[in-house]
Amino acid sequence: MTCVQSICMGKERIKGDKQMKDVKGTIIRIIAEYLDKEESEIKSSDTFTDIGLDSLDIMELVMQMQEELDCKIELSQEITTIDKLVELIEKQ
Repeated sequence: MTCVQSICMGKERIKGDKQMKDVKGTIIRIIAEYLDKEESEIKSSDTFTDIGLDSLDIMELVMQMQEELDCKIELSQEITTIDKLVELIEKQ
């Protein structure tokens, strides 16, 4: 399954613990809304497959995440969980 790798671009860079929590919260909210689930049902350590997403779902979600997080998102096999995605964004 193709998963998400993110490279933030633009004027504002995401920094600090509070903003990382906001990024994680935003990603969880987007996924929960897409799957019509409660945010509490989405664990950031679960794989995207465990959450119930397939590659087509991820492609749709990527577009929404790019808009809301002002990031350019590329697909990769390496990023398989929300935690890994947030960690990658934090390194940018």
